[in-house]
Amino acid sequence: YNIPKSEKPFKIIEDLGIPIYYIDTPKLIADIPKTINKIGSIIGEKEKSEQLSENFKNEINILKKIGTTRVPKKTIYFEINSEPNIFSFGDKTFLNELINILGGENIFKNKTGWIISDEEIIFESNPDIIFITSHNKNTIQNIKDRPHWNSLSAIKKNKIYILDESILRPSHKILKILKKMNEYIEVNY
Repeated sequence: YNIPKSEKPFKIIEDLGIPIYYIDTPKLIADIPKTINKIGSIIGEKEKSEQLSENFKNEINILKKIGTTRVPKKTIYFEINSEPNIFSFGDKTFLNELINILGGENIFKNKTGWIISDEEIIFESNPDIIFITSHNKNTIQNIKDRPHWNSLSAIKKNKIYILDESILRPSHKILKILKKMNEYIEVNY
């Protein structure tokens, strides 16, 4: 989790002589390999971490090449939290980068950072695809049951996909979910 640099919540452990390392949460995709390498250096596995970060970069580049072939771009609404507050994101987030890598277009691309979803923009954009993260198996039905949402193209065509919530944390593990997103986008061409 994010800890302000001024706080040391594990000071008691440090006082026992156990080293504590604070690692910044990656903000962009390019930060993930750097974080992998930093952790590898800390734990004495520099060679393995360099290999893991190179593999990560190579996989991202493969997906970018696929994304550049997608014309026209599919519009995507990505809902992070369904209720009670509906959150999404705009530009300058790693999740927006993921959509761009895959050749999609975030309907909130003109917003910045983490946002509360704006239904007016959702209806104006009429997204081709909806991605959601949820543990609740009724989430898709709950979205379909929202007033007037049945008029959205993604809902009419049943293009709502649940993604593992680990995508919300920028690490090398997002690659697996990114590949799944790629499959979902691909079937829409």
